[in-house]
Amino acid sequence: MQLNLLVPTASQSYNPSPLKTAELIQADLAQVGIRLTIIPVEGGFQEARLTAVNHDMTLSGWSTDSNDPDSFFRPLLSCAAIGSQTNYARWCDPEFDALLHKALFSQQLASRIDAYHDAQQMLAQQLPVLPLA
Repeated sequence: MQLNLLVPTASQSYNPSPLKTAELIQADLAQVGIRLTIIPVEGGFQEARLTAVNHDMTLSGWSTDSNDPDSFFRPLLSCAAIGSQTNYARWCDPEFDALLHKALFSQQLASRIDAYHDAQQMLAQQLPVLPLA
């Protein structure tokens, strides 16, 4: 199997060495028989290539000044985030969006926690993204 990985060349706060990270992923995948071609991409060119949807995978990251789970889930994995071009996986599941909605508008902390737990279980089953850290 052969896959292509788009990798930003610039250091980011969440990944100071994206090319090195890609090389580590490449070595791990090689151990299970997957050949990974690393495609270095600079700045805005990565976003342009992502919207063209001509890639197998991309190495990206996200940081926020809020520790609320909604600050991660909604911009990265909601159906609406496909249109705003922050859902690089282009994964959309209305059930997932419903869980986010339930959590966001719940007045009970326990209910929010349960909804986000269910959302994480859905992500673990469908695996539209693979978190590294």
